[in-house]
Amino acid sequence: NFPEVWVSRSGVLALSNGFDQHDCTRLNLTLTPSAQMQLLEQWGKAGGATLTQAELILILRTTLGSMVYPADLLNVIRKVQAKRGNEISAQIEQGKVSMSRAIVAEMTGAKDIPDEARFYVPVFAESAVPSSEGISVVIDPQPEQERFRMIVKPGEIERAYANAEAAVIAGVVAWFEKNQKTIPVYRGRPC
Repeated sequence: NFPEVWVSRSGVLALSNGFDQHDCTRLNLTLTPSAQMQLLEQWGKAGGATLTQAELILILRTTLGSMVYPADLLNVIRKVQAKRGNEISAQIEQGKVSMSRAIVAEMTGAKDIPDEARFYVPVFAESAVPSSEGISVVIDPQPEQERFRMIVKPGEIERAYANAEAAVIAGVVAWFEKNQKTIPVYRGRPC
């Protein structure tokens, strides 16, 4: 007898009350964020991540793999070439020399980088709870540092968790209905 179920981002908790107030059975399914979700959440908490081209390519090849839109983002990032240097100009007139020095930073191929990408990642690591969500990340090329700043758009992480929790709730309700049981399912944790 499971009179109530609680769902939160930390897990699913089913409570069953016995005949007296001290007899309570708890069944718990702990939910943990996927490695991809943890990475994006880390970027969000830090206000972004500043990555070298090699670091970004490695992340796009491994952790975020085929989960990105636009799909050709990896190839676009690979083609970018960073260049830094000094420009010295001189103007020579009779009796006077004027010299100026400017630092130039440029990323060729940066015009092909989209303003943002969307990563479709599993929210939870547990395969029993399949829920993928798209998270938008702004891509800010920084030629002066020869790096890329990856900034998670505000509210994206919370929206992904809320949608994943709703999917878990729908799955729990559907399972009980399939087994001809009606029980209350709540969002959050019991007191």
